[in-house]
Amino acid sequence: TWQFGSREWGYGANYADEVAPAIVRRAVELGVTFIDTAEIYGPGHSERIVGSALAELGEARAGMVVATKLMPVLPLPPTTGSRAEASRRRLGGATIDLYQVHWPNPLVPLGTTMAGFRRLLDSGTIRAAGVSNHSLARWRAAEHALGRPVISNQVRFSLASPAPLRDLVPFARDTGPGSPTAWGDAFGRRLRVMQSNLIIDDADAVTAATTELR
Repeated sequence: TWQFGSREWGYGANYADEVAPAIVRRAVELGVTFIDTAEIYGPGHSERIVGSALAELGEARAGMVVATKLMPVLPLPPTTGSRAEASRRRLGGATIDLYQVHWPNPLVPLGTTMAGFRRLLDSGTIRAAGVSNHSLARWRAAEHALGRPVISNQVRFSLASPAPLRDLVPFARDTGPGSPTAWGDAFGRRLRVMQSNLIIDDADAVTAATTELR
């Protein structure tokens, strides 16, 4: 959904209002159940487009998992709280299924950022916490600081960018179902490592280079 609210892609004036919502509806018709966006896309416009398209789904909306990302310019607990609430309103749901830190902020301690996420979990504003573009060390540190599972790490991962196979995929596999950090604790699924346009739900298959797109 990066392109939905962003003019720099040059898709024309009608893209955000007509084409993008149609893409969301068609994706749902084809069985897609996970939609990821971010407050920086647009900014905010992508979340509004996704929220509007999901609102038209009726009962089918209940089967969707919606994720968005915090742009960590100043990820202090009060700021994180207000921006999560703004994202929730734009997306139109009672809660955000998965809320992720878009990029590490080297100037703000992870403990400070995760304190804000802990408040969001406790208040029910979000159902689960995740990160994006984090190394394994930062992923683990975020989980330690949160004191709860950080269930996902959205990273660049493809045949052209296989680096996550060295550490992130094994970590996701080893902390799978039955462990304290399994995604299954939040959604009953084994989804730990994500790339831009792909959810990887079988780390062994990825390691064997036989990834199945779902």
